[in-house]
Amino acid sequence: MKITIISIFRDSEPTINNCLKQLEELEKNTDGSFEYFFYENDSKDKTKEILKKWMKNKKGKLICEDINTPRFGSVVIKERFSLLAQYRN
Repeated sequence: MKITIISIFRDSEPTINNCLKQLEELEKNTDGSFEYFFYENDSKDKTKEILKKWMKNKKGKLICEDINTPRFGSVVIKERFSLLAQYRN
């Protein structure tokens, strides 16, 4: 069985290590092959470095971009949906 994990990250340093540890536990306790597709943009903390190190021996792809977009907490709801659609595409 193949299991694909897809996630996006931005300034996730306070929580990312816990997330990655949970994924490692899932791998250990699941009979299947895992692949990871992670997208990171505009992080000002060490999120990018943490993901690069963790993905070193993993199957999948990590895309990191600096696109200078506003954080969702600083945009109105209509603009947020528009930005989400843009990032998804």
